[in-house]
Amino acid sequence: MNGDNMFHNYKIINGVLYLYVSNMNEISSFNNTENEKRSLYIKVNNYIRNKGIEYDGNHVYLVVNGLVVGSMLLKTKKDTVDHFIPIYEYVNVIKNLKGEEIELLDINETPSSKFIDLEHSNGIINQIYIEQYVFGTIATEMPIYYEKETLKAQAILTRTKAYQKLLAKEPIKNNVLNKHYNTIEDLKQVWKESFEYNFRKLQDVIYETRGQFLEYDGNPIFVHYHALNNGHTEDSTTYLEKEIPYLKKVSCEADAKVKMFDNLTIDYKTISRILKQDITNKTKFKKMTINQRHYIQVGRTLYDVKTFANILKLHSPIFKIDTTSEGVVIKGKGLGTPLGMSQHSANEMAKQKKTYQEILNYFYPGTNIRHI
Repeated sequence: MNGDNMFHNYKIINGVLYLYVSNMNEISSFNNTENEKRSLYIKVNNYIRNKGIEYDGNHVYLVVNGLVVGSMLLKTKKDTVDHFIPIYEYVNVIKNLKGEEIELLDINETPSSKFIDLEHSNGIINQIYIEQYVFGTIATEMPIYYEKETLKAQAILTRTKAYQKLLAKEPIKNNVLNKHYNTIEDLKQVWKESFEYNFRKLQDVIYETRGQFLEYDGNPIFVHYHALNNGHTEDSTTYLEKEIPYLKKVSCEADAKVKMFDNLTIDYKTISRILKQDITNKTKFKKMTINQRHYIQVGRTLYDVKTFANILKLHSPIFKIDTTSEGVVIKGKGLGTPLGMSQHSANEMAKQKKTYQEILNYFYPGTNIRHI
């Protein structure tokens, strides 16, 4: 068992050996069984011997793009190898055995190890790896049980958004109103006993798409996606003030089969208060299209449908509205503004063995996958 292919470099700092993992699959498939612990132990020792590393210490940390995936001891009692300890902690620095902070930048600096600024609600800005951000964000943007190819497509979209911010030198906001990034500790609380399985699944997703983003005409795309629509996406001009060439209307048959998402009745007193005008059963709700954009006229007030949906806290700007003796009846379908990738339809495509490249090409025609 040769460890040369598993690691691409190393550091020795203050008596601790840091090995930088190049073959993510060997770590992501690690199940902590006795045989696998022994195999890892042998690979680490073989790498040290084959590279002629002069190290007489005992502690080893395994590092992947700033993620400390675990630690182990080289010198063991008798023949046991039960001391590989999974850590799963993203860090820019780690405290050594003496409590001193050590910077853990990847030796072979790659574009995907670039830092982005993450701004929290207290105003503090942290610098984290862009891959770390993608990892901690996907779990809030898409169900973890979705197919791997779907998660890969989402990873590229998330990375594209982050790369845009990096190029613009703007921080990504992660506050109370817009909290989307999860730390490893957050994910441990959410996933509980499924943490290690889900962690390795996402680890594969990040590794297999590392550094990839979606571009059009040489620039990162403006990312739009949604969970579900009523059977098709829309052209950009339906909801946006400008035409975006790669946001085109495409069919989503899987979405059309999903039942209504919103089905509610709002009494006239309540909707009058919300819309700040007198609404009765005689009030006209008239939908119309002006310059390809969708609007709804309520009495004498004109709203674009997205704004109207936001005011009423609907899940989507796709809805039907009627008046009855009891109030205003709204039936809506979809989840999110139907631009770009439908996550539900993308997942159905993945179940049909479509790759993440094919999924992105379908929802964003004319775009290309590039590396940062």
